[in-house]
Amino acid sequence: MVECAARLAARDYWGEWRKIRCLTLVTRGERGNFDKNHVAGLAHALQKGQSLTLPKARHDVHLDAPKQLAHEVRRFLG
Repeated sequence: MVECAARLAARDYWGEWRKIRCLTLVTRGERGNFDKNHVAGLAHALQKGQSLTLPKARHDVHLDAPKQLAHEVRRFLG
């Protein structure tokens, strides 16, 4: 199990990520695992990407801040 996770973590997904052409909102929790600069870089690599940090949320923003996330997604798609 640990070996499998290590292989996934070591894989370079940037080539595949840059192929995404649709409107994309990249979210992170303020207290989560991903650095805000990394998430901003992910969004910037996309043609139609934006990043969003949800305050006080951890990695699972859909569990930690479901109402706030739903509000932001509706606003984004608006």
